[in-house]
Amino acid sequence: MGISSSRIEVLRRELEGIDHSLTILAAARVDLAVRIIRERMSAGDPVALPAQEDRVFRRARMWARRYGAPEPLVEGFFRGIVAEGKRRALVSRGEGATGHPEFVTVFVTPGSGAREAVPPSRPIPAAARKSRSGGGLGVPSRGVLAAEPVDVAAEPR
Repeated sequence: MGISSSRIEVLRRELEGIDHSLTILAAARVDLAVRIIRERMSAGDPVALPAQEDRVFRRARMWARRYGAPEPLVEGFFRGIVAEGKRRALVSRGEGATGHPEFVTVFVTPGSGAREAVPPSRPIPAAARKSRSGGGLGVPSRGVLAAEPVDVAAEPR
């Protein structure tokens, strides 16, 4: 007696939800890492701090053991996140590889669908800053990351 196809679909939807959450969390992790790196760089610190990175990877391995996940998989995930944070911090300063699309924050005006794509190397538009006091473009708490260059006009509303 096999599992029904409707049960498989329910399980697949659950898996998609987990995948979606992982993607959101990975984007948030990279975004925060870039902000931290930029702060450190503005104070004259290097992009890479090997001792801090080692702490991150040790912690990742500990969590993997605790929750029964494969250590190489979890550590590899965090190594990729750390590397992407450093790459993006350098690209936004014009020092990194330029062959990859730059991530952008997309600001959306609630109700109207107006959008503006802003790369991390550009300041938040004045209209977006004004939105916190009731006008201008609506700004989610940290924006929406897009993994590809965004054609704002083609984005679904």
